[in-house]
Amino acid sequence: MSPRKSDSRDRMILSAAALLREYGASATSVDQVLAHSGAPRGSV
Repeated sequence: MSPRKSDSRDRMILSAAALLREYGASATSVDQVLAHSGAPRGSV
């Protein structure tokens, strides 16, 4: 496996945590996490 060249995973984790704190699990979607983090859809 090659080393990661992107920090998309880290940005997605931080964004998910922030959105979950603010809106809760039932109101947080993958689309919102992607939009908040700026990560490409392929990162999912």
